[in-house]
Amino acid sequence: MAQQEIWVEKVDFIPQVQKLAAEGACLGAISCLELEDHLELIYHFKKGLDIVNVRLKANKGEAVPSVTPVLLGAVLMENEVKDTFGVEFTGLAIDFKKLLVSVESPLKPLSRVPERKPPLIIEARCKSSCPAGVDVPRYIRHISRREYAEAVKVIKETNPLPGICGRVCFAPCEDGCRQTKKGEPIAIRILKRVAYDLGRKQLPPEKVEASPTGKRVAIIGSGPAGLTAAYFLAKLGHSVTIFEALPEPGGMMRVGIPAYRLPREVLDDEIDSIKALGVEIRTNSPVDSLDKLFADGFNAVLVATGAHSGIKLGVPGEDAPGVMECIDLLRDVSFGKEVKLGKRVGVIGGGNAAIDASRVALRLGAEEVTIFYRRTRAEMPATPEEVEAALEEGVKIEFLTAPSRVESRNGKVILENLRMELGPPDESGRPRPQPIAGSEFTIELD
Repeated sequence: MAQQEIWVEKVDFIPQVQKLAAEGACLGAISCLELEDHLELIYHFKKGLDIVNVRLKANKGEAVPSVTPVLLGAVLMENEVKDTFGVEFTGLAIDFKKLLVSVESPLKPLSRVPERKPPLIIEARCKSSCPAGVDVPRYIRHISRREYAEAVKVIKETNPLPGICGRVCFAPCEDGCRQTKKGEPIAIRILKRVAYDLGRKQLPPEKVEASPTGKRVAIIGSGPAGLTAAYFLAKLGHSVTIFEALPEPGGMMRVGIPAYRLPREVLDDEIDSIKALGVEIRTNSPVDSLDKLFADGFNAVLVATGAHSGIKLGVPGEDAPGVMECIDLLRDVSFGKEVKLGKRVGVIGGGNAAIDASRVALRLGAEEVTIFYRRTRAEMPATPEEVEAALEEGVKIEFLTAPSRVESRNGKVILENLRMELGPPDESGRPRPQPIAGSEFTIELD
């Protein structure tokens, strides 16, 4: 299935619609984007197996030709667009005069057949790229009107953690943003943060509208998955209890993401809003038996324990004194434990944990921090902007370098490395790093 975009001027709009109709295309939906100084109407046609989007720009208050003289079936769609966005259509076959809009919510079009979906649904790419399916265009429209509380409501329809995601999400929505074709994407993640920072205090405490179901759900783990599940289960009327092994809730958001990236007051505020729905969180409560939970009366159990373990290097000496996993370092710092690293610190890996550990090391007083990564920057799994931030702070990165041995000698860590070259792709799809014979070198670290 292919998708075609056709931009037309107003004078060419109806001839283009007539051409598509003559070719057997069917109109499935009409979208309207309300931009700063104009509107953009998108008529979504299905032509065989292909989708054709006819796009028309119109200034606000400017009349637009109606397609109903050509396609009478568009009368309901154009009436909804007219009543919702204030678009005037010249030649509209039937004007329902807002009969399709509810009295309680004037901007909410009513569906004539609510139990059936339209024959063609085309989501914005930013929304379809979001793992949570957040309606990005809708909440950005609210932000453009300074309706920050309404924007938060839209986000929380599918994601109860807007303050957190507005700071640390890797923002796949921006990769899907069509503005990338013109340069930079819209700063969707930052806008989410703006909505939360300016709108959360305007909202009254959330309430559970559903009647109690009498069902009890146990959730193991209070990370983002556990908290999100607890939020929506509580809203459905279920009784939810979260079991957390650590002394504080939040999972990897608390112990894996440094406070300079995710302020603890934001994390605590989001967790408190979920607890306010009646969710109970039991900290210092590891679970070692699902059978016991069911015996205690829980009707369902969700395991959301996250990934708290690091990956071993698989080289001699990796357990030598002075060597620790990034996850352990981040956890100790998050819980306020004293961590002494010395002046020269090496970090092995190219993911977000390695980047966070390197930046934390600088904040702990290290004078020289070097990341050793076995591929090139293009293959680093860490978020590009976090890599850039680390470089700006003074972190060095040795690319195409992999450890081959670690020794502890006279209170120092001696790291032996090999230079690498990229070979054919491995199972991850990235080029496989291959050692270069005779390229060994060592570096002394604290």
